[in-house]
Amino acid sequence: ANQCAVALLAGTNLNSVSVNQGKLFGSFLFEYKVTVPNDPKNLTKAFYILIWLNNSQSQTLQLTGEAYDWLFQLLCCRHKILYIYQQACNCYPEAKGIYSYLEKKIKEFTHLITDSQIQLQNSSNELLVENATKKP
Repeated sequence: ANQCAVALLAGTNLNSVSVNQGKLFGSFLFEYKVTVPNDPKNLTKAFYILIWLNNSQSQTLQLTGEAYDWLFQLLCCRHKILYIYQQACNCYPEAKGIYSYLEKKIKEFTHLITDSQIQLQNSSNELLVENATKKP
């Protein structure tokens, strides 16, 4: 499987790393993550290679044919999940900054409300004192 991955990427500057391995329908399945060397953490520029080595003693080809649509949909859903995960990772710092900004604004509003209540109370006390002094 490693030789297949290297052969597929020959002549490119892409790096592949073995991520997972297992069996599907009795044949070995290997997953490689391929990244661009100057931006390895950016999942939008990364892709995955699945190498499936057919075991001649299993019914892999027959089962694959029967489950083709299901496998295709499964891989599409997996891609969507990975894409959304990357988007969430990219948006998290910005969301955290906005949240911090809103927390500061909430504290400012709390102080404004408290200050306004104190001012209203002082004004009402002044009015009461004025009314008390005006009465004969």
